Amino acid sequence: MDGYFMRIWGDLGIDKVAQLNRGVFLVRFHSAESRSKVVEEGVQMFDRKPAIVKPWKPDMEITKEQMEKIPIWVRFTGLDIKYWGKVALTKIAGLIGKPLKADTATTKTERLMYARVLVEVKLNQQYPISIKFENEVGKIVEQDGIMSGNLYCVRSVRIMVMKLWNAESIYRKKKRRLNNNK
Repeated sequence: MDGYFMRIWGDLGIDKVAQLNRGVFLVRFHSAESRSKVVEEGVQMFDRKPAIVKPWKPDMEITKEQMEKIPIWVRFTGLDIKYWGKVALTKIAGLIGKPLKADTATTKTERLMYARVLVEVKLNQQYPISIKFENEVGKIVEQDGIMSGNLYCVRSVRIMVMKLWNAESIYRKKKRRLNNNK
């Protein structure tokens, strides 16, 4: 896993990587700016599965942390190419959950059989079989089968939580403790 973290974030200055549990890692950065950048980027892909990135907090109970939302890929099979733009796909995917990003083949229109968008959904929500939206001329368009195959993914998705902390804050706390003990 160290190689994976170094590949995606190595240029941001990783200080240390530690594994807490199966699929749960702590990644420490040299600077708060690097940590913030990684947290802002949000979900990363690992082995074609979404990995959830969260900032570390001192009061976190990592062994008891519950996931309320997860990212899943949603396929929009047969979606008219005119709806493949960023704005339209964001609005359509937003009917299911919070759109995070489209895959490369969708953004570059390299695979026209379906558009694929990573969407953050609540674990306990109802997953639609189809959605309806109003097109640019006011006509209602129904998109069928958007969750086909994805309900299985919701159950089988490998969630990897990466807690992030930075070396600067730990160094400052140690320095304060040393100064207080003098």
